[in-house]
Amino acid sequence: MHQNTYHGGQNYYLRIRARINQIPGADSNDVIATVYFGQSTTSTSVQKQNQMWELIYEEEIQPESATLPKDIKAYQFPDNSYVDIVIPFTKIHTSNWGNEKLKIDIEWKDTRDLYIDNISIYNRYYDSLFVQAPSVQTSIRNRIKSEFVRKFSARAANSLWAHPYHDEAMPFTYRCFKTVSDLAELPDVLGTGKYVNGVTNSSWFTYDEMRFAYNIRRVPYVLYDQYPIEGDVDSVSTNPSPGKITIQNAFDRLINFNYGTNPIRGEIKNGLRYSIDFAQNHTPDIPTDDVPFYHTLQVCAQKTLANGVVVSVENREPSYNEILAQGWLAQSVMVQKDLCIMLL
Repeated sequence: MHQNTYHGGQNYYLRIRARINQIPGADSNDVIATVYFGQSTTSTSVQKQNQMWELIYEEEIQPESATLPKDIKAYQFPDNSYVDIVIPFTKIHTSNWGNEKLKIDIEWKDTRDLYIDNISIYNRYYDSLFVQAPSVQTSIRNRIKSEFVRKFSARAANSLWAHPYHDEAMPFTYRCFKTVSDLAELPDVLGTGKYVNGVTNSSWFTYDEMRFAYNIRRVPYVLYDQYPIEGDVDSVSTNPSPGKITIQNAFDRLINFNYGTNPIRGEIKNGLRYSIDFAQNHTPDIPTDDVPFYHTLQVCAQKTLANGVVVSVENREPSYNEILAQGWLAQSVMVQKDLCIMLL
């Protein structure tokens, strides 16, 4: 299972917890406030200057919205108590989805005193597991358990089968991720040790995102997924061909990279060193709270084809020695960190 950008669709919910001071005899259709939805994008492009990477930010405002403004009216407040106003809305996903910023404006119309306690934003994934009525949540969880049993129960008894695999769970879904995994490990489902896990860190996740995620769920292992030999990586350590960078630069980035702070996504840093820190729970002197660390080696190319013709090379084919170098490099970093490593 792969949770990509569109997992859960593009449909979200805005919940506003608010109250008003009622006015006896006033029109219940009075508009208390209007909610406007918009987006802006801080594009984060990694440019290679002088054979090194540099992070470039550009602010691009997207005034269009897939959701029209929504009025909040007086009749939605039965009395002067706090109520939850839930408004479905659509967030436009683009190719730069990781740096998109929601812009939500609440315009008060001055027809009643309005008090907003808090707002929250969540998608259908979260809504189905934690927000819906208890009976609905129970029904959905029972369906999840039934699906686990239907798809995996025959394999669960096989010692060669590890667990259900969930690839690259988005950091902000880790409460859902943990809940689904806990359901799989119930005795009447798949049993202890048959948790849901997979790639739990990637070069396109940020340090702050993963620190948040791991605070919600302590994963059973950290699997780092980065393919360092991109299309413009030369095979030499010095004097690369024009327009290319050296293999040494690529391996330096594999070990660790730090591009500073993104105003939306926090610290843009990752790599083997930071992944190992996560596996060690940031307590290198306390081995009892460590979890295994896995590193996925790049062994193939990734190319885009159109009508059978290669139009771009995202990752070129690594040589035999470059594959070996990735493994030895990861093990060397692990020796420095005193943590067990497993290579995939």
